[in-house]
Amino acid sequence: MNRYNRHIILPEIGQEGQDKLSKSKVLVIGAGGLGCPVLQYLTAAGIGTIGIIDFDAVSESNLQRQILFGSSTLGINKAIAAKARLEDLNNTILIKAYPEKLTHKNALTIFQNYDIIVDGTDNFSTRYIVNDASILTNKPLVYAGIYKFEGQVSVFNYKKGPSYRCLFPKQPENGSIPNCSEIGVLGVLPGIIGTLQANEVIKLILEIGKILSGKVLYYNSLNHQINFIKVNRSEKEIQKVMETKTIFETLDEEINCEIPIKVISIQDAINKKNIQWIDVRDTNINPEINHSEVLQIPLNNLEQNLNKIEVDKEQILFCQAGIKSKKAASILQNHQIYTSFSLKNGAYEVLEYFNKKIMRDKKPKNVFKVGAISTDFIANSIAKHQVKTGIGAHNIFLGQVRADEINNKVVAAIDYTAHEEMANLKFHEIREATFTKFDLSCMHIYHSLGKVNSGEICLFVFVSSKRRKEVFPAIEFIVEEIKAKVPVFGKEIFEDETHQWKVNK
Repeated sequence: MNRYNRHIILPEIGQEGQDKLSKSKVLVIGAGGLGCPVLQYLTAAGIGTIGIIDFDAVSESNLQRQILFGSSTLGINKAIAAKARLEDLNNTILIKAYPEKLTHKNALTIFQNYDIIVDGTDNFSTRYIVNDASILTNKPLVYAGIYKFEGQVSVFNYKKGPSYRCLFPKQPENGSIPNCSEIGVLGVLPGIIGTLQANEVIKLILEIGKILSGKVLYYNSLNHQINFIKVNRSEKEIQKVMETKTIFETLDEEINCEIPIKVISIQDAINKKNIQWIDVRDTNINPEINHSEVLQIPLNNLEQNLNKIEVDKEQILFCQAGIKSKKAASILQNHQIYTSFSLKNGAYEVLEYFNKKIMRDKKPKNVFKVGAISTDFIANSIAKHQVKTGIGAHNIFLGQVRADEINNKVVAAIDYTAHEEMANLKFHEIREATFTKFDLSCMHIYHSLGKVNSGEICLFVFVSSKRRKEVFPAIEFIVEEIKAKVPVFGKEIFEDETHQWKVNK
């Protein structure tokens, strides 16, 4: 038993306690952000039988926090991928994978085979199924939830303690509260909260310490504040669940006759040919999107403005995080408008899209100036932006004609020429690519045409950003792109008035 030596030498655990762990059976519902750390630590601790139920497949966006998975498991069912990884971690225990969705129809059958249930789900409909099935099978439930930077942990249905419904009697409407895929979550937070869940499971099995029954632990990862909220058992809520015992397996998972709300990504939205953008946020909310293609109708006023909906188009509804837009799509469905989509992430993606579109639609600016670029022109260009308080950093590049010595001849000037229309287009493409690659507030690029003497400025590049970390690599990117792609040619004029064409390296 060398594997569990650090457990066994603890007087509170010992060999007897380790034997309890090896005989226990724990079911973990959801192999996501919470499930991954729970499964890792329970596996390492030597829980005899571990069940994993999850119908979802591993995607790239999971890898930020779901630490059981990697690039090699993309597209594989999470329960199966987790089982393979955990069997490598501990091949002395039994791990069962259930690559299916938990429903009323299978919950009781699966729960009956386990001692403890761990809730690692991220949606309310499944949480209520988990809670009710735990009550009906008389299994303690180790619960957790996460939101952005905060998490909560509790133990329900333990020795006649309160249940999840005692804390939240009524299930929220679908889409009324965002999950982490809609609102975001700090990557390490599920690790912290999931580890606390694993700790409660081990305490339950070993019957040591104080169990988090009758209270919820709230944790804030930004300030490490921990609070405890008392929860009382509600006999009324428990009885409601018990009354469903005979019909539980026949209940529909979601009693909802509406057509499902269609959710769309920004990329899929812009690939559509005939669409109407509708902003359903309240007015005066950042980011403001003032574009002729965007119709602004606050959600509360949507039904009074149905005449503005262009029914021959598909509607892309967006808000801040995808919650109000789902409600808006539901309202349109109630009025027999079934061509609407709720944008997955929201306003910031729309703003970025239209900013790029404006850049693409602009006529390429003439960036050429005849002769050298004066210091007064450079100073005035910079001064216009220094007064803008939203900008935190500026950076400039000045390309100067060098008095190089070539074959014992000194360069006195360079005479620049270009295919202006083609060169302006290339400069425009570089600007667009730079705005896409870096978070910049503004940019100036000017290049000389004609004769520029040694010591004078022939290229001026200026960028501004909220953050200084953006301006340094942006300048380097722009200058390298200009050297590689812009058809500007220089004739080097020597002091003896002979010349040669400059060769770009």
